[in-house]
Amino acid sequence: MTHRADFLPPLRSDDAEPRATNAPFITLGSGRELSKASLFKVLQVGGWAVAYVVCALAAAKKFALWPTLLDTSIWAICGFLITLGTHLIYRRSRRLHHSYVVFAPSR
Repeated sequence: MTHRADFLPPLRSDDAEPRATNAPFITLGSGRELSKASLFKVLQVGGWAVAYVVCALAAAKKFALWPTLLDTSIWAICGFLITLGTHLIYRRSRRLHHSYVVFAPSR
């Protein structure tokens, strides 16, 4: 049976909207092109490194140096791995053309 009810959302193949083209590169103000994958890696590592340094310096005022460095490195590494894992899950989901509603919490 090929008849679909009008109240159901259209399937992917029924969409009349053309797909958006995502450029694999970002053009900087200087004219240089940078791939999105490289930009993500640089921002991911740089962001967690800055967060580590700031938090380690802030905690070093209260606690001894080595426990502070160890504690801060543990949460920074865990945060780095969690955000990297989340990035990979979303990339795979986009590649498989899943809707973002799949990730929305259901009640």
